[in-house]
Amino acid sequence: MASALNDVSRNLSRAARDLARRSRRASLFVKVALLGIGSAVIAIAQFADFKENGPTPAQIAGIIAAIVVAAGAVFVVLTEEDAGSQLAIAHEAVERARDIEAAYESVGDLYSQMDRFISLYQAQSLMRGALERIAGGRHSEDGAAKSVMQSVERLMPIAMNFAQADQWTVGIYQAVPSVHVGKAELKCIAHKRAIPCEPREARVWTEGTGIAGVAYANMVEVVVPDLQAEGMRTIFGTSANEPRDYDQERYRSMVAIPIKVHGLEKPWGVVNATSDQTGHFSSSSDEGLRPDEAARALANMVALAIAIVRSQRTSSAPSDSESGTI
Repeated sequence: MASALNDVSRNLSRAARDLARRSRRASLFVKVALLGIGSAVIAIAQFADFKENGPTPAQIAGIIAAIVVAAGAVFVVLTEEDAGSQLAIAHEAVERARDIEAAYESVGDLYSQMDRFISLYQAQSLMRGALERIAGGRHSEDGAAKSVMQSVERLMPIAMNFAQADQWTVGIYQAVPSVHVGKAELKCIAHKRAIPCEPREARVWTEGTGIAGVAYANMVEVVVPDLQAEGMRTIFGTSANEPRDYDQERYRSMVAIPIKVHGLEKPWGVVNATSDQTGHFSSSSDEGLRPDEAARALANMVALAIAIVRSQRTSSAPSDSESGTI
């Protein structure tokens, strides 16, 4: 879109410059041929009635003056600056300045993306360290997930491109059996928020309800650029989970990534991230590092941590021969 607008602007500038050039040629013809030369001919004609012995000194002076005036008029016309041409040049200069400004903005965006790339790389390194500690010890599944989350509490908001003034959340939700509806429930076991609160204060999402519940039930990623868009709340059924007064203000854009662990028929849980900025999370294929990539990395590392814990549990269980079972 921006490239097309730039092309249109350049075409308009070229057309304005061509129009100014044609107008200048026409103006030169009128001023030189009609005004300068014409006035000289008229002046000379007034002194052209010579006597038999030739022009008088006064007539000669008048003719010379007319020629000088005509020459002066031609000189002024030829050296006069055309306003239209100058406006066209000024317009082109402004457009060039805009191009340079856009280039600087692009460079600034690249620096921002570089910071996020570095933060995500560092977060990956810290999560790998957490996995090594999990592999070297004994942890519960939710404890392992918490360890991974704690290792990147500082870097994850940067990698997700949250601004200091934004209201955002990043949470890990574990799927647990529900005694009420016979479906799994997603309970927050670890999170990081712009507005701190205890994990137990976070809402519980029923399987198939809300962004997290839909992602869990369908085992697919869900990205919502604007939760307040028409029909979105009906689709995700957030009204079933006790809406709060600040929901529309805090939760505009969301992403939910299922935590898939090998050997489990359903996801172990969901990584959920929210922002109060419309379009912060988007399914568009924009170039660069998208904020949901950090959520995806967190979900993958949590899945690996759970797999490590489950593998330890399996390897530590006594075999049939060791337990005396035939």
